[in-house]
Formats: sequence, C-alpha cells, structure tokens
Amino acid sequence: MVWVAEVHRDKSMPLDQVHVALYSYFPQVAPGDPRPYVWRLLDENTILVGSRLRPTANTAREVVARRGMTYDFRATIKRTRNVRGSYTRPDGTRRNRTPRAVEMKDHDEIKRRTIQFAEARGGDIRYLRVENMCLYRPKHGVALPICTLVGKVFVRDPDAFDQFLAAGGPGTGKAYGLGMWYLPEIMEAHRAAA
Repeated sequence: MVWVAEVHRDKSMPLDQVHVALYSYFPQVAPGDPRPYVWRLLDENTILVGSRLRPTANTAREVVARRGMTYDFRATIKRTRNVRGSYTRPDGTRRNRTPRAVEMKDHDEIKRRTIQFAEARGGDIRYLRVENMCLYRPKHGVALPICTLVGKVFVRDPDAFDQFLAAGGPGTGKAYGLGMWYLPEIMEAHRAAA
C-alpha cells in the first residue's frame, strides 16, 4: 500500500528545506529515523508526497497499482551512477576506494539502468523516453545533473512495485524532490477524489 498526499508549498521555503518541513506530516517517525517518504513538485504551489506510512495531511489517500496493468509514469531523477574501484597499498594489500558519483550523459545508459531498476522492483518498462537533461540548482552552490523519464510501466508484482513507489528511485537526491515516480492514472484519481 502506498499513501499519497498533496500539500501546499510555501514558495518562500527553499527547495533544499522542503524535505525537512514534510517530516511534520509523519509524527510517528522518530528524530534521526530514515526519511519515510519521497516527494515531487506537482506544480508551483503543490507538493505530492508518497509513503508507506499514512501522512497526517487531510488529502492523504491510498493508491494501488494493480497487477497486470500498464501505467504512464513521469519521474525526475539524478543522472549519476556510483563508480567503485580498488587500489594496492605500498604494503601489497588491496583497499576499496570510496564510491564516487559519475554523471551519465548517454540516454541508452540511463534507459538501461532504469529498466533494470524497475524490473528488480516488480515492474517492466514498456516504453521509456529521456528528456530535459540539465543541471538542477535547488540551492546556492549545489548543481545536480538530472533528467526526466517519461514512459509506460507494466506492474508484474504489485507488492514490490508499491514498495518501489514509496521509496522512489533510481538515483539519489530524494531530499531535493528527485526520484518519485508519478503515475497520473492512479494519482490523478486521488486529486479528483480529494
């Protein structure tokens, strides 16, 4: 089960602080616990929040992705991948390097990684287009390489897919509103019902 809620966006709040404010909709989460939600801007004034936990917002509704259904989706992701490596120390021992993020510039690589990610989480991508490769600047000094994914996903395993919708992905940048997959067919029904 996935809960979604639309909440008003205070435009005076910087985007890098929105994720902190959204914690107020999850009083059951203790300070220091992992963030229990993903979010994205629906429009200039509205934030869509998705979680396995029910938010306290009065617009909170359960959404269900059904087995065997194909849904349109839209997601904005950070287009980086971690590169790991190792090196040999002077004493001959091998050490692992700290992973570093490398920007993905090739549409085919982004598509391949997204398809693999969805398949591992109960969905099969039927169509995928990569758009709007650019730098996103949520605050001074931060520039995140992002892109928008637009496509169709077939739900093979609803439980795994619901977990995926609630956690977002692929990529990092969840604190900046990246990674939430928006499925208008089931999430717009939520808007009409709210």
